[in-house]
Amino acid sequence: MRRGAKLLDARCPIEWSHPLNRGLEANWAVPPLSGWRGALVLRDLVRGGKAPNDGTFSGAVTWAGHSHTGGNGSLQFGGASTDHIQLWTSSVLPIAGKAASAAVWFKPTGSLTSFQTILDWGSGSSNRMFSLFLGGNPNQLWVAIANTTGTDINLTQSWLANTWQHLAVTCDGSNVAVYRNGQNIGSGNVGTGNIGPGMTFAPFQWGGNPSGGGQPFQGYQDDLIVYNRALSSADVAALYDQARRGNPDRWRWLRRVTYFVGSSSPPTTTLFRRTMSRRTGSRSPALSGRGM
Repeated sequence: MRRGAKLLDARCPIEWSHPLNRGLEANWAVPPLSGWRGALVLRDLVRGGKAPNDGTFSGAVTWAGHSHTGGNGSLQFGGASTDHIQLWTSSVLPIAGKAASAAVWFKPTGSLTSFQTILDWGSGSSNRMFSLFLGGNPNQLWVAIANTTGTDINLTQSWLANTWQHLAVTCDGSNVAVYRNGQNIGSGNVGTGNIGPGMTFAPFQWGGNPSGGGQPFQGYQDDLIVYNRALSSADVAALYDQARRGNPDRWRWLRRVTYFVGSSSPPTTTLFRRTMSRRTGSRSPALSGRGM
């Protein structure tokens, strides 16, 4: 994945020393290049977690070019019943307990009053692990986490049609906080159940609606992140700041360095890690041509 003159370090794209990556379970970000959909896989930058996390395409979900400020590309969802990205298909639950958070960029182009699905991890109204729908009116978000019914969270700001906005939802097991562009705009209570114990594994779809009760998403989304902890308000503000600037510190980037070999040689470009070797103080070379 490119950002300006930099490439994402494909061998280890997450900067695990950054505090915002504590408890990170998955991060699906859309690459900037068209044609990448040929493999029908959307790579999870975290990879390797408790279950295979790469997403597979369903329906007519397409790459949509440059997205929000700080983004590289986005996914366009047409709103059809088959349009979604299928995530987490293993029977091993990647999150278990009371705490979880999710964040995503989205730009709705359809109705803001028809319970459009941002993400849905469930298999029916009695088995929803983590589901987020735009509510029945523009100033609501419907949230279900480890319980059977879910609830409308009333918001102090309305969702905007045809506008990129950053959504973050945090839950400590019962209390939910909703953030738009880094600012808290609502809170509520969704019960005291746990994700995992007592629940049947369910499909996790980005933009789809496997649990029913809502509508598939119509519009654009990018950079979906899932945590196994409840982010603080300071975490969310910092996450939004990172996201709008292209994640300069939360992800690991390579940079191009031009050097000369001999007085008459043309300049040669290679890629180096931006971190310094602890022992020698020199930059360690990375693999040229690697990226997303």
